[in-house]
Amino acid sequence: TSLKMDSNNIRNMPAGAGSLTNLTSLSMTENNLITVPTPIADFSCLTHLDLSRNKLETVIPEIGHIMPLRFLNLEHNLIQQLPFELGMLSNLTSLRLDEHLIKIPPRTIMDQGLHQTLRYLRAVASARDTKHLDLSSLGIPDVPLIATILPSVTELTLFDNKLKKLPEAIKRLSDLQALRLSDNELENLPSEMCELHDIHTLTLTRNKLKELPSELPDLKNLREMRAEFNNLSSLPNNFGHLALLHTLIIHHNQLVTLPASMCKANSLELLDASFNKLQVIPAVHRMSSLKKLLLRKNHLSVLPWGLHNLTQLEELDLQDNELQSLSPGIGNLRGLLRLELSNNDLTVLPAELGRLTQLLHLNVNDNLVEKPPAVVVEQGMDALLEYLGAVLEARSTECLKLNGFGLAMLPPELFDFPELKKLDLGHNELSELDPVIGQFTSLQSLKIHDNHVRILPSAVGNLLELEELNVDNNPIEDPPVEVLLNGGARQTTLYLRRVRDAERTSVLHLEGFELNAVPLSVRFLTGLEELSLVENRILDLPDWIGELTHLKRLLLAGNQMDGLPKTVHTLTTLLELN
Repeated sequence: TSLKMDSNNIRNMPAGAGSLTNLTSLSMTENNLITVPTPIADFSCLTHLDLSRNKLETVIPEIGHIMPLRFLNLEHNLIQQLPFELGMLSNLTSLRLDEHLIKIPPRTIMDQGLHQTLRYLRAVASARDTKHLDLSSLGIPDVPLIATILPSVTELTLFDNKLKKLPEAIKRLSDLQALRLSDNELENLPSEMCELHDIHTLTLTRNKLKELPSELPDLKNLREMRAEFNNLSSLPNNFGHLALLHTLIIHHNQLVTLPASMCKANSLELLDASFNKLQVIPAVHRMSSLKKLLLRKNHLSVLPWGLHNLTQLEELDLQDNELQSLSPGIGNLRGLLRLELSNNDLTVLPAELGRLTQLLHLNVNDNLVEKPPAVVVEQGMDALLEYLGAVLEARSTECLKLNGFGLAMLPPELFDFPELKKLDLGHNELSELDPVIGQFTSLQSLKIHDNHVRILPSAVGNLLELEELNVDNNPIEDPPVEVLLNGGARQTTLYLRRVRDAERTSVLHLEGFELNAVPLSVRFLTGLEELSLVENRILDLPDWIGELTHLKRLLLAGNQMDGLPKTVHTLTTLLELN
């Protein structure tokens, strides 16, 4: 339904016209209207409204209730301000105005077209109720105007507005609690901003800031600050005096250090200073509330002093730094859930890491770790923590149990326990036992069962305190099985001790060991001059006996031999054969 009332010198809506609620098109051009007639707001089906060429000075806010409205002509009037409610007209596709007269919205907004104009109006209309004003991606805002029309706004968001400077008039927004200025071109901030003492959230992400105002610590209620992706080379000296600050995100800047006052930031829960140039972090021992400390991609060579005091810490990211060692105090961080240490210069992981039993993620890749062995590190977090936990436990028990870790050689941590009493390396991949084992003369128990060891080194003979020796499920060739089974640890070490001594004296006495054959170890004693195999169960001598070309005495009494191999004739130095 259409109604035309053009050129009728009308000053108001005629009586009875308000009943035309199904009206879809209304034209009242070239009349004497001073204001939009109130009944028009009740035309809920209206799609076209032409009020051009009148004397309108204002537009009623209720016009924002006519949701179907698509066309609105207000040209050739005296209007200077549009009602903010006009922004609610989501179907409006054509708005005709005398833009040179309009002061609100600002001309910078109007020049961006109808969509942006309606966004602006809608944002202000909404902020009147919520006190949260979002003018993102709308160009440089008129801050004095905002202070005039919304003096009590508490949150102001100005993302992506190409702002190069924040107007000093910002201080007029005295109730402001949150100021968000991300994705602009700010190079500095006015000190007047620091007069907004109620601000608790400040967002400065992706700007061009090189420094922050020295008065920033005056924002005593500041709780959250984001300033990542800027060019900051430092923070104000008194930055740590922000007593309520709990979140500080400053990654991707140019920071070389943090102010010493940061040690006083005992409310801080999240500190993200990744991707900077930090060489040292001030003492953190008072940051008792810290839960996340993210320092990835810096130049740190040592851990922050006092880190071990941060018992609330849940995440620690030190990836891509220059750390050469970890202090044992890291084991105090019992609540840690994530620990990132990859791509540093670490060679040793302290056993205290084994205390971090709550860890869900641990990454130590791309280091030069020697302790624990690479084979353990490669098995992942669970195996690594179990291994380190076993090493840690050995400090109090003097018992080192490292079963099932795929070890191919003695663990390097063994040398941290010169007085070790028990060593269990069962279910590993040992193919030999390093003779250095003989240095651990306090050993009472040695277990290397379920490995691939063929020969026990003679150095095991040094273990005079050894009471238990378990070599089950190894392809042991020497000592002979009868020594291992019949004599136990005492007899085995005695046997090996005699072999060891023979390396020095060239004399080997193996009487009474119940040997069924000449032990393999004898073959390797090529300088042997005297060999006694008296009182055993040997049936014959091996052909290789002829390789012992220095042999002078060969004692074989008390065995069950029927004869000697022909190679005995090659023993030209032999003086006695019994």
